[in-house]
Amino acid sequence: MQSTNRPGVHYPVVASGEAARATRRRLADTGVEAYALDAFILRPDTLVPDFEPALAVGAELGGRRITALVGDPDAGRARDRFSALCDLAASHGLAVHLEFHAMSTIRTLAAARAFLGHDHPAGAGIAADSLHLFRSGEGPRALTQDSPVPVVYAQLCDGPATIPADRVLDEMVNDRGVPGTGAFDLQGFVRALPPDVVIDLEVPCRALRERGMAPYDIVGHVVSAGRAVIAAAEG
Repeated sequence: MQSTNRPGVHYPVVASGEAARATRRRLADTGVEAYALDAFILRPDTLVPDFEPALAVGAELGGRRITALVGDPDAGRARDRFSALCDLAASHGLAVHLEFHAMSTIRTLAAARAFLGHDHPAGAGIAADSLHLFRSGEGPRALTQDSPVPVVYAQLCDGPATIPADRVLDEMVNDRGVPGTGAFDLQGFVRALPPDVVIDLEVPCRALRERGMAPYDIVGHVVSAGRAVIAAAEG
């Protein structure tokens, strides 16, 4: 494990096949599996073959899907690179989902569907994060609209109905709400998802850290809250 060198980001990353295999063994001991590998960003200067080492490590870790983000205003170039990324990922047994959010070129579910289109690469789909869906103003109903592009992965968190524009990035990265504690219609969100979608929890929560909760306790609290929301949606 080593710390990422992205400015302002301090989480550990798995950087080698050896570390991935060791991590996978530790996960197996706890009954946990890796699923989504985050994140592969398509920028104007991206060279897709440069992702090869990370994809190889992700496959060793046991991942099944990767998260792609688009930060390129040239839609044609971004589509070509997304397709190339899908091909490269498939060579490692991985599928790709596209995530939309306010800091990306693809900011809404509708934009993600338009970007991928009817002829999207095999296995590709969309990641629906509750924060990004509600902040975009679309809401759960958008998930139920007919589309040739499937939602294949989802993430849960909560938040206030509105926030100041200058807090959008901070909320996204550092300060999301525990499921069930905010204004998002998370039960409607869960009910609108396809039944076979894997639901993740992405809840970086400054408030819990500042209260002195240990990381393990934070995880337990967030998981319990997420399960309660899902159970209520399915009840």
